[in-house]
Amino acid sequence: AAIRAACGPDFGVIFDPNERFDELRHAIRIATELDRIGNVVCLEDPLPRWDLGAYAELRAHTRTPIAVHVALGYHSHGQSISDVTSAIGARAADIFN
Repeated sequence: AAIRAACGPDFGVIFDPNERFDELRHAIRIATELDRIGNVVCLEDPLPRWDLGAYAELRAHTRTPIAVHVALGYHSHGQSISDVTSAIGARAADIFN
């Protein structure tokens, strides 16, 4: 809200909590507030990445697009192209970064 007040409604931000929302109910509450503010381009990796069902449920409760960050260069961290196809199959994301 402070960014919108300072920069105007056309200045968009990406809100990236890096999987720090442990509970879906908290993610829904925050996403609902972000919807109200209206300047969030997307909510990136809000929940633990393994919980694609929670991502899909969050998408059903918000207008703010949900993004999943897939860094294929981080294969040593366990990321792969199957992360993308799994998220698509689960209807867990609007955007891939």
